[in-house]
Amino acid sequence: METPIVIRNRNNKTLVGMLHVPESNSSGPMVVFAHGFLGIKSAPHRIFIKMARQLANHGIASLRFDYFGSGDSEGEFVDATISSEVADLGDVLNFVTNLEHYCVTNVGLIGYSLGGCIASLALSNSPTPISSIVMWAPVSNPFWNFVHILGEERVNKGLNGQPIEFEGEQIGSQFIKELLSIDPIVSINHYNNPILIIHGEDDKDVLLINSLVYQQVFQHSSSQVIIHRSAGHLFGTRESENDLISQTLDWFKNIFHINESQTIALQ
Repeated sequence: METPIVIRNRNNKTLVGMLHVPESNSSGPMVVFAHGFLGIKSAPHRIFIKMARQLANHGIASLRFDYFGSGDSEGEFVDATISSEVADLGDVLNFVTNLEHYCVTNVGLIGYSLGGCIASLALSNSPTPISSIVMWAPVSNPFWNFVHILGEERVNKGLNGQPIEFEGEQIGSQFIKELLSIDPIVSINHYNNPILIIHGEDDKDVLLINSLVYQQVFQHSSSQVIIHRSAGHLFGTRESENDLISQTLDWFKNIFHINESQTIALQ
């Protein structure tokens, strides 16, 4: 069952999302998605939707949402920062753990691109324990990555207090200034549960080195990095998309102890 939802964040602003709940289930695990920079709750080639539906088919609920200033949510992107997006994710985690008609037993996160960084940062102040985090092509050094993506001229303009334009959006100077102090590695270094990272070897937007840096601070012996040969940042081929979804699904089925008899009963 897929249900559009509206969440009020800490500032009473509207966040719009889509809740996916397995048919006939009244309780179970929940995965919350965190989209990337200038992204939306469906993600490129609707991969969040495809992932959410596969999770639901195997007894795992999920929620996709747009940050403040993104997608269908209230606000303008120029007023958003990484910190505000981390806080939005925290508000959504609080929402899903207090659903009226579905009792959430465990929570996991999927973060794509900058969403991996955001999900990592949310771990330290999450209102509920996070059983596992999965990151697809995650950003580990926000400042360096935004210099790489936006170029030095735009970043310097933002550091000097001016909004900048990129791909049809205005990015506020506070977003850029904050990059100097954002460090998701610290958060991951204090996270003791299993982590899965999947990254494309040919990613030219968020380079593979980002995931290898995360790997250096893994605390749980089951954590791993999977490298997709020839895949880019979008996991844009049918093969890489299918592998990404399959590997993530298998990971969460193991984390949440979903057995095949449960899966068969749902189909």
